[in-house]
Amino acid sequence: MSRLIMGLFICFVFSCTVPRYNSIAHTSLYDLSLQKGKWFVNYVAIDGKPWNEFSDYTENELKKCLNDSLFKSYGSKNAIYAIPELNSNNYKGYTSLLRVSKTVDYLIQISGKIESDNVSALNINPNPHHSISVVSVTLTAYEVQTDHIIYSETVSGSIDLEHNKEDVVFAKSTQSMLKKCLEKALQKFKRNGGCN
Repeated sequence: MSRLIMGLFICFVFSCTVPRYNSIAHTSLYDLSLQKGKWFVNYVAIDGKPWNEFSDYTENELKKCLNDSLFKSYGSKNAIYAIPELNSNNYKGYTSLLRVSKTVDYLIQISGKIESDNVSALNINPNPHHSISVVSVTLTAYEVQTDHIIYSETVSGSIDLEHNKEDVVFAKSTQSMLKKCLEKALQKFKRNGGCN
């Protein structure tokens, strides 16, 4: 019985396709301190839609560093204003609004994208085609007083199945890859902000 289980385990391990992750910093990662000021975290948006599970995860991770300095646009201890997903076109208007309210000093927006979703979690038949799944998560922090982006980094994940000849291939779903990208982005943000 144990040989059968060991054989199945070995087959499973050799049938897994592991995602590749990389990160690109769009700003300096070293001029950041989470020890000062009040921080507003907006909900996490994936392809323009709020994801509650990822927003809750982000809140729990940032709460470890920011404690009472953390404010949100959703749930308990929310800030005065509801803010839509921020991007390069609209953030200055909302940082101006928050500056007038004098409630927070910094604003965090996390946005994700599913760029392609062609690899399923379980691929049973050999695949004669090239299949790829690509996701990304960008964490951006704004200084409310100056309207400047003080931190921005994108973490991407991808799975690439090129002409798979095996009978069964296990792969991570795009949601699992998005979660891992979010974890990596938050870890780096906290580390660069002086919170380990």
